[in-house]
Amino acid sequence: MRLLKNNLIFLSILSISLSLFFSSCSSNSKDAPEINLENKMSWAETNVFSTPEDAESLNFIPIKNAHDRNFWHTVGKKGKYIWIKINFTIPEELQNQDLGFIIEYLHFAEKTWINGRFVGQYGSFPPYEKSALWTAHQYDLPTEILNSDSENTILIKVWCHGFSKISKKVFITDINTATYKANYITYMHSKVFIFFEGGMFAAFLLFFILYLGRRQESNYIVFALTNLFTLQLGQILFAQESPFYNLNSVNYLTYIKYFECICFIFSLYFLQSFVIRYIHNKPNIILTIIRLFISLGCSVAVICAPSYNVLMDMSIPIMIILFLQTLIPITYLVSAFINPNYKSKAIIITIGLTPFFICVLADFILRLETFERDIPPFHSFYGWQMTIIFFLIVLTVRFNKTLSMNEYLNKHLSLEVDKKTAALKESKKELEEQLDKNSKDLKMASIVQQKFFPAPSRNFIGWNLSIAYNPLNEVSGDLYDYYTVGNILQGFAMFDVSGHGISSSLITVLAKNILSQIMKQNHFTNQNSSMILKTFNKQLNDAKGAVDNYLTGIICTVKKLSIDGSCSMQLSNAGHPHPILYNAQSNKISELRPEKGIENFGAIGLYGSNINFTDLDFSMNTGDILVVYTDGVTEALNQNGEQFGKARLMEIIQQNYNKTSSEIQECVMDELIRFIGTKQRNDDITVFVLKREKPENFIEDIG
Repeated sequence: MRLLKNNLIFLSILSISLSLFFSSCSSNSKDAPEINLENKMSWAETNVFSTPEDAESLNFIPIKNAHDRNFWHTVGKKGKYIWIKINFTIPEELQNQDLGFIIEYLHFAEKTWINGRFVGQYGSFPPYEKSALWTAHQYDLPTEILNSDSENTILIKVWCHGFSKISKKVFITDINTATYKANYITYMHSKVFIFFEGGMFAAFLLFFILYLGRRQESNYIVFALTNLFTLQLGQILFAQESPFYNLNSVNYLTYIKYFECICFIFSLYFLQSFVIRYIHNKPNIILTIIRLFISLGCSVAVICAPSYNVLMDMSIPIMIILFLQTLIPITYLVSAFINPNYKSKAIIITIGLTPFFICVLADFILRLETFERDIPPFHSFYGWQMTIIFFLIVLTVRFNKTLSMNEYLNKHLSLEVDKKTAALKESKKELEEQLDKNSKDLKMASIVQQKFFPAPSRNFIGWNLSIAYNPLNEVSGDLYDYYTVGNILQGFAMFDVSGHGISSSLITVLAKNILSQIMKQNHFTNQNSSMILKTFNKQLNDAKGAVDNYLTGIICTVKKLSIDGSCSMQLSNAGHPHPILYNAQSNKISELRPEKGIENFGAIGLYGSNINFTDLDFSMNTGDILVVYTDGVTEALNQNGEQFGKARLMEIIQQNYNKTSSEIQECVMDELIRFIGTKQRNDDITVFVLKREKPENFIEDIG
């Protein structure tokens, strides 16, 4: 905001200075006598071959107001010749001296006679037409061609092309005053802009050189190019002072195409680019390409215009297209005002462009016929200079800040590095302490979780059990448990919680507690396995609430023991890998799946989802082996991306059927570890091996 205040103060001082400058430059010859010819003019249409003698026979129409002075209203814009006739008498105070005839502005070109004597011309007629533009038209009238005691006649043959008009200010005065006023008008309408051109050229060079040194500052190059094209556009205001314009080899149409049309198109394009890049250093590439194609398309259309008439016809459509193009930076500006991060930049852009737009509006109003002002659009150019100066200050201040920061960093780099290093060391120490604390907490959580689980190997009457439990991290999402009365096995459970880490491990603790209570009650109620799963699902959903984790798993219960040593079993599966059963009598191995046509689906803990758990009954005899596992076993990958798979697991079980459950479990784990090799695991591993033994061979575990 301080920058804005400083810039506003500067622009205010600049505006006051310019006003004082222009007021001090006003004519000091107001008291010199002059003949006002404003109401003495009349016109008549003619042709290229018409001479002053021919003009005497024409029917002249009085020029009464601004509408009449705008010849394009009456003869059109396509190119016509007219005569302007002015009759006047010389007042006593101007007699017997050389006089000067002044036309403030006349477009397109003219040749002038007084009393039948040719006195000069401004601009050129076709086929080498060329306008005098904004230079004041002064004709010297020596006493020998003037009628002091009778009427004088001025005839002006005008080539009307485009927006042809003659100014309201047409007068005759003494030669010295005429010369002074002509020079003053030419200076104010034309030459004064040469100073501004020098300023813009300096701004172009400065920011072009700055950009070469700092390529990341794209604002510099677009601002430099904005100045480059604008100073070429401004050359049209003082073209008569340029030797290049007055060369016979320079075609007026070509000159106008480049300096007035193409330079205007690209001045607007780079101004828009500056606005956009000031707000967003990396603008939308698609919108940038669209704007560039619009500008190039308009430029190609201008270049291809075969004549001045066609160029004028194209001007309005091109201006409409360029206006639509301007909606893109306006959209950027509006969105910047809405976004707090860019609002300050939007304010700076708006303030910088305000003088220009105010002056454009002033020029538009003053050039309306109501005001009858015959002046070039120099207010717009003055406003543009204030905008250029404003942004020059803004970019210079930004550059100085960057330079100051670099100097500060160079000077205090060692100190800054030491500060940053100390801060990093402190942060590293705090992080290491936190990581150490977290590691200890996780180790403690792992110990607590594993204490929750029963012993991994145990003998029961008629059973030999071994469990391999290998978490991926300190804590696990795998859960196993078995349920006994003394040395009699009543059932077991295995579940796999979705996800990994602490949340999964906490769910295992919660699930184990709930499941233990249900299995204790089942000792008295002897429910089917599927009913146990449904009860477990309901109670777990109530307990965990909106927590996303769910479980897949198996409940298996021992239903009946026979005298011959066989045992009736029942299991229910909730989306878990199918258990593997080895039959010792037939030496066959298979998966325990529901019979074909029986629907069994659903998982535990998915609130609101449909479930349908069924019971699967089977029997186990002496030597039979039941293996239950989590998907971390079969889905484990080796270096080639191959899965361990069920077939490999079943093969290991069948090859080692004559071993104890502990030995079979070790064979499975050894082969699994060898298969994985150095490949990183991505899941917990749990293997549950239950082998049916003869009850009379039971030996109770010690300890």
